Amino acid sequence: MTAIIVMGVSGSGKSTVGRELAHRLGLPFVDADDLHPEANRAKMAGGIPLTDEDRAPWLSTVARTIGQHASGVVVACSALRRRYRDAITYEAGGRVLFAHLSGEREVIRERMEARADHFMPPALLDSQLETLEPLGDDEDGAVFSIDVAPAQVAARIDGWASGAEQLDLQEVADPALGRIRITTVPLPGQVRVPSATYLPSGRLFLLFRVDGDPADWWRAAVVDDDGSDFDEVFAGPIPQRPTANGIRHMPFADGRRVLLGDHVLEATPGFDDPRSVDLVPVEYPWGLTDDPLTSHHWSEIIVSPDGERIAWTILRTDMTAVVALGGLRRDADRYTIIDPVIISSSDALEPDPERDGYFRAHRMLGGEVKQFVRGGTAISSVGDGGAPLTDSVIQDLLTDSIEPITRAPGYDETTILSPDERLGIVMTARASARTDPAFLGLLPRPHATLVTMPLAWVLYQYAVDGVRRFRPGNIGPVLIDVERSRNEPDYTGASLACVDGSWVYVSPMSWHSDGRHVSWMEMKRGSGDGFDRTLRIRTAELLDHVPGQQVPITATPATTPYAIGGPQADALLARTAAFIPSGRIAGAHSGHLEFERSSDGRGTWSVEARYVAYSDDGRNLYDGVERSHGSMASGAVYEADLTLTGDVGGEMHLRASWSGIGDGTRLLFGTADGGAPQSFGFARYGDHVRRIEDLLE
Repeated sequence: MTAIIVMGVSGSGKSTVGRELAHRLGLPFVDADDLHPEANRAKMAGGIPLTDEDRAPWLSTVARTIGQHASGVVVACSALRRRYRDAITYEAGGRVLFAHLSGEREVIRERMEARADHFMPPALLDSQLETLEPLGDDEDGAVFSIDVAPAQVAARIDGWASGAEQLDLQEVADPALGRIRITTVPLPGQVRVPSATYLPSGRLFLLFRVDGDPADWWRAAVVDDDGSDFDEVFAGPIPQRPTANGIRHMPFADGRRVLLGDHVLEATPGFDDPRSVDLVPVEYPWGLTDDPLTSHHWSEIIVSPDGERIAWTILRTDMTAVVALGGLRRDADRYTIIDPVIISSSDALEPDPERDGYFRAHRMLGGEVKQFVRGGTAISSVGDGGAPLTDSVIQDLLTDSIEPITRAPGYDETTILSPDERLGIVMTARASARTDPAFLGLLPRPHATLVTMPLAWVLYQYAVDGVRRFRPGNIGPVLIDVERSRNEPDYTGASLACVDGSWVYVSPMSWHSDGRHVSWMEMKRGSGDGFDRTLRIRTAELLDHVPGQQVPITATPATTPYAIGGPQADALLARTAAFIPSGRIAGAHSGHLEFERSSDGRGTWSVEARYVAYSDDGRNLYDGVERSHGSMASGAVYEADLTLTGDVGGEMHLRASWSGIGDGTRLLFGTADGGAPQSFGFARYGDHVRRIEDLLE
């Protein structure tokens, strides 16, 4: 239950309506006038307006009083200025609704003159009206006219408040996962651009800002996922190196540390009841922060369950990525990453020793790291799952195996596994048919990533960034049963996306330690970038799900059988990635694939792959060509004229054209040079068909 403040100038009927409303709702009633200190009451009785210094302790008392009523309360309080309302909601630590009683000046003056037992004289009405700041569009409140009887006003507020309580409630029913209840975490009104993740205790760790904070200033708080017990634990600058990818928050399993990227935030004894909180810098190895070949010394970071190791993704200026693993040592004034090794592949191709001009292809290790799994012996990442588009995969640290988690044909990215690793929450376009580029992934084909991987940034701009800014659709999240996701290609899971499409997913996602609650962030579509975004925290409760035991924590290995360390790692990072411009890949049974490609190393590319009676098993045969070319800046084109005959037949006859990033990476349906359509055609696999026309902008 939330608190309701009946607000307005003196004489608007706050106390009368408030008492009536409290009676209707069965809640206690508090008149904030009774909380004024005697000095304030004397000033007002003498016709002297209160200053902000006079009001500050009174507002704090009002907020603390609200905080003492966990089951809800109705408060009559003037709350005339926005900053007064923000101060109350911030300190109260939960959701506060504002019902503004509004009426004509003369009606209010008549009411004030008719009161004989109130310390506020009618002479101060004009001062109050001048002070009054109407509710902002982003405030949790509504305006109610006092032109009807108080009981009717209370009834109207009751109806509105009941709707407001349910406004963000969403119910999902999945045949296998059961009932899922989705709600928004209520936060104090002063909180801006929040971002949250579950701590091991089950409380939420929150990074946020308030209006007026300097550019590098951040605040941290801990709050229950029902919005109660909001406790700010840190406020101060968090410097970012130029090559950092912002700020993240990855809690350690000890409940007293959170990895932010370039820093660790340490709480003593822990974040649930901190006596002190310190910001400790992290020193990255290999001179990455000053390396001219490194565009981001980290783009994603994760910390191992045993708290001893860190894995992170490094982005390079040649548009490649490197994944590293290292120990995390606490020194006197910093954390130092020690004994680092590279645990990703540098290329998917290597010369075929048996055939001159031929190459052997293998799955790429690495990608964007997202979570340590299997107790700390494997990593979940966005990488090469063997499909034409990227998937969520698990990379084993004890072997070189890669196992895909997602198998949907379209755009899948991050998957965060539940504590028992039976469920996952996925960032994906699979529940957004008009923005999911599944035509690229529907037909399985070997080595398709030669052509589709350069499109990764274009697809991100189309299916993710464009959806967040202007394009109707969603990018999840979707709740999945991991076993079904691995083994059933048609399995989609349960969409948790905003039903009306006004809010869209942004990272991060996290699981409560009980395995029945999950959280993620959403932004108001088109609300801006950076500090201008309007964000909210969403949580889902799995009402019928019975979780299994949490996967036990084990020691994360210091290295892997395929790791590259020492001088070899230094040499690899000192040069740009090797690039093979052309060659052939032999089918394991018959035929071959011919490829030709070019790249300027800065995001402009061209690639063609031609299948010539290609077969790996003697049953499924590929013939035809697929190609892509372009850049993020100027746009991109993908074309395919390809057939598959065999166990399940399929084909791709299509062209897709996207505009450049400056125009929103739009799918183009005009006429290309020569008179042909810019985008047309379809992909088919068995009875499943995906048409380009279904993705009209």
